Amino acid sequence: MNLTRIFAETLVSIDVAIATKQELKFDFFMNDVDQFCWIALEKGDAVPALYIKMIDQALTDLSFELKGKYLLAYNTAIEVYKTEWRISEAIELYCSPEYQGILSEKEYLIANEE
Repeated sequence: MNLTRIFAETLVSIDVAIATKQELKFDFFMNDVDQFCWIALEKGDAVPALYIKMIDQALTDLSFELKGKYLLAYNTAIEVYKTEWRISEAIELYCSPEYQGILSEKEYLIANEE
């Protein structure tokens, strides 16, 4: 995965739309062109912030209605990644033999207190 190449290809797609005065639907862009939000969903904040800001600015240059939408989408992808990571860590801890042993020991002590 070459982030610089992905960045360049993404900017070219936007610049072509600007130069040819084509409309670029945000949903189409996110689903068919963008790769950085998918990377953020899989790896967290792995893309340089400058790349994200420049893509958001290019989309704003294309259409003012797109201002900030890409930053929001990328940051949302990072938050989803973080939430899923926390959940998987909690599941891993709860299902670990060490934790299950602690639970069993506590249950034994509680049952034998009476």
